Amino acid sequence: MPSAAYVRQASLARRRRFRRAGWPGISTQLLPVTFPASPLSMRVHIALGADLNASHLTWNWLDVTEYVREDLGVSLTLGRRDEYGRVTASKAQLKLRNPDGIFVRLNPTGPYFGLLSRNTPIWIELNPGSGFVDRYYGYINELPTRWGDQSGTDSFVTITCAGVMRRLAQGEVLRSAVTRSTLGTTPGDYVPLAYWPMEDGAESLSFLPATLNTQAVIPTGTVAYAAQSDLAGSRPLPVFDSGASAVFTVPSYTTGGLWALQLLLRAPSEPSPSTTIAAIDTGGEGLIARYELNLSPGPPSQMILRGYDVFGTVQTVAQVLFDGTGPGNPLAAEFYGEWWSVRVAERTSGSNVIAYLGLAAIDGSGAAVNGGSVAGGHSTIATVTISAASTTDQIAFGHAAVFTDPGFSVSTDLVLNAAALNGWAGEMAHERVSRLCREASIPAHVTASSSVAMGPQGTGTLLDELRDCEAADGGVLYEHQFGIAYQALSERCNQPVTLELDFDAGHIIMPAPADDDQRLRNEWTVSRDGGSFATYRDDANVALNGLYDDQATVNVETDTQLTDVAAWKVHIGTVDEYRWPGIPIKLHGSPDLIPSWLATPLGSRVTIDNPPAGLPPDQIDLIIEGYTERWDTVSWDVSLNTSPASPYEVFDLDGEQRLDSGSSTLTSDVTSSATSLSVTTSVSTDLWTTDSAEMPFPLLIGGEVMTVTAIAGASSPQTFTVTRSVNGVTKAHLAGAEVHVRDPIIPAL
Repeated sequence: MPSAAYVRQASLARRRRFRRAGWPGISTQLLPVTFPASPLSMRVHIALGADLNASHLTWNWLDVTEYVREDLGVSLTLGRRDEYGRVTASKAQLKLRNPDGIFVRLNPTGPYFGLLSRNTPIWIELNPGSGFVDRYYGYINELPTRWGDQSGTDSFVTITCAGVMRRLAQGEVLRSAVTRSTLGTTPGDYVPLAYWPMEDGAESLSFLPATLNTQAVIPTGTVAYAAQSDLAGSRPLPVFDSGASAVFTVPSYTTGGLWALQLLLRAPSEPSPSTTIAAIDTGGEGLIARYELNLSPGPPSQMILRGYDVFGTVQTVAQVLFDGTGPGNPLAAEFYGEWWSVRVAERTSGSNVIAYLGLAAIDGSGAAVNGGSVAGGHSTIATVTISAASTTDQIAFGHAAVFTDPGFSVSTDLVLNAAALNGWAGEMAHERVSRLCREASIPAHVTASSSVAMGPQGTGTLLDELRDCEAADGGVLYEHQFGIAYQALSERCNQPVTLELDFDAGHIIMPAPADDDQRLRNEWTVSRDGGSFATYRDDANVALNGLYDDQATVNVETDTQLTDVAAWKVHIGTVDEYRWPGIPIKLHGSPDLIPSWLATPLGSRVTIDNPPAGLPPDQIDLIIEGYTERWDTVSWDVSLNTSPASPYEVFDLDGEQRLDSGSSTLTSDVTSSATSLSVTTSVSTDLWTTDSAEMPFPLLIGGEVMTVTAIAGASSPQTFTVTRSVNGVTKAHLAGAEVHVRDPIIPAL
């Protein structure tokens, strides 16, 4: 049994090795594949005691390959079943010898006791003779101990592993975008000393804090909890009725006394007379004992911050006029009835105290900042009282936060992120995936440059919010190393082929295509939360197959996007091709495929040449949606889950796609050897080009592909000169047969 010292030494050695060679894996010289002439070999590593919130580059790895039952093999499952499914957590399984119970997690005498957890990271490498390559990253979630006989000496553990999605699927719901932004989402963010989101539910009796060592607040008067729900980046916030108030007690602190208060408010109407909406009591130090923040009807209407000494004498004044003058100064009509971020801060300048008042609109349209200076020492902040005076209408409040970091810039750092206030509406799907993962300290692999614009971020689990991006954009969320990856729809379109298979070369054993209606959808109704809906139908497909309708809710930014989303879903759902749900590949029988397979991630494009007789003769073109993989020392099997690639061949300015005609048919019968066709076009705008520079191009009639080399005639009918037997199909066609471009223009979503 290895000693604890051995474990530490081995872990440190592996850690140094990663840092020298880089991640992922260890770079090796590219060598020829020697499998199956030589057996497959593998390396298995586990990261004992890993901090899952830290980068995987910092984990200490222990090589446990000597305990792996390689003859029993390793099995993996990754991805999804088809294009309508969702990628679920990857799975891996292997067996380890377990001498003296060293891999028993709760064995107090074992060398890994206290280090081997249910989510211990695992990393598996495979070597087909050309060098070790990474094949799996995941987390151990099951380590059941078993025995091979009654003596108890033949002990082993069957390790079951899963990717990060398994843990994320059990995660807690996210806090709102405003709350997350206020609490800080990245290292270096300012963190509040005290923070009350005020997003408590409708049946609440108090405002619970989101910071430690902070007291809950019980308001007085009539407060309607969760009554104002028009701030996109927040859960519903409370409305204070006339005379209601709440006192927020700030924990004591020792950071020099400098402080700042941030608060969101929505005053529904212009007050009359002047209304105190917030009062800040200091801790008795310094010149200012109390600050009062007033809304005044004017003229001109304004917000005023006054600082009073212990005798009630005004010592400093800061004010923002609602007259539209100066940078960020709003008009009264722009302020009342809208959400604004209010900032009050005290700073020092030499021997003077400067009291700042700042306003920022939630759309990010500038920030008005005004300061009043007075000679005297600074104070601490002790309590904050917010209220709706008896002379005013109701006022909605939310997100009261106190900061005490002296490094704040009052004019910038205390302006809440306008994007967060609006729930990050308008953010592209791939950008949201990156940001959410970054905020959760989860590695993200996102390479897209464009995707659909999203609506406001919700408050489901992290995985729910990531799925929102996937559903709106039509991309694919999957696992990558120890984190999350996202393939945007834009990346699935017009991608190059990664894996080339051939039936005649024996790459595929016993094909089993499916021809059914499981994926057929010819009508989609797509709606937006809180918005409208749109329905798109392929009438020709409905007439041929009957109605196959479906519906979905997507979190896109505007209602105008819904028709495009519905149309794209119908486009995907009406592809008339065979399905290939499981394509078996035996890599030990086709080792020439191994280098390409090792470079083929999920979402890649794969083609199959020379399909069996009786199938359509065209090359089979597919997208890999998922796969299972199993290997031992002498065999290596893969089974691919795929979907048709043709829907993702979309219009490209530099591509060969052409506009199709929707009203062209053969004027008369055509024999199997004819090279001149008469084509009737009933809609004048569908007439075909006669420009020789646009020739040749492929034409599709009744399953036969022809090449058009010339077109004559400026009106219908037109005469086409064609080359036959392009795809191996040559047959006679009857008058009235539809005439289409082989690869028509398809606009992407």
